[in-house]
Amino acid sequence: MLKGLFTNNKTPVVYPYEEKMEKDSSAPMGGATGAFLNEPMFSPTVSVPQFNQAAWQDVNMGMYRGFQQHTPPQFAAAATGLMSGISTNMNSPIIRPIDVVRGIASAGVGLATATVAGKTLAALAGLTPEGQNKLQEMGLWGGMMHAVVPSLFGR
Repeated sequence: MLKGLFTNNKTPVVYPYEEKMEKDSSAPMGGATGAFLNEPMFSPTVSVPQFNQAAWQDVNMGMYRGFQQHTPPQFAAAATGLMSGISTNMNSPIIRPIDVVRGIASAGVGLATATVAGKTLAALAGLTPEGQNKLQEMGLWGGMMHAVVPSLFGR
């Protein structure tokens, strides 16, 4: 019960999925573990057609309400073009979040920017359509696109 009170702070922490990855030789990146490998990044959860449809739906909402809280057409074009290109490169309409990060990084964007932008776009794309609609109604979808897309082009 008091074991945590006397444990050294430098004790390494091994999470259950890391143990599984270590034992599984078919794990992504050859069974690598540690801070660079987290399981959600390697599971195919990003539906590119659904993301593209949601992005352009937000543009349409902006046409009727003003673009202050919604995605401008040029941001949607850039984001959907990027996601479609990554999808075409992977030869699948459903891709992994790590593919989005790698695709952005291979386009010449810095790794830190690619990681933040890739995770953000993958998170938006991984939501259910109901979740995407709710974010669009609140204006958070457009806010995320305003924050992420310009950074992909050095602005």
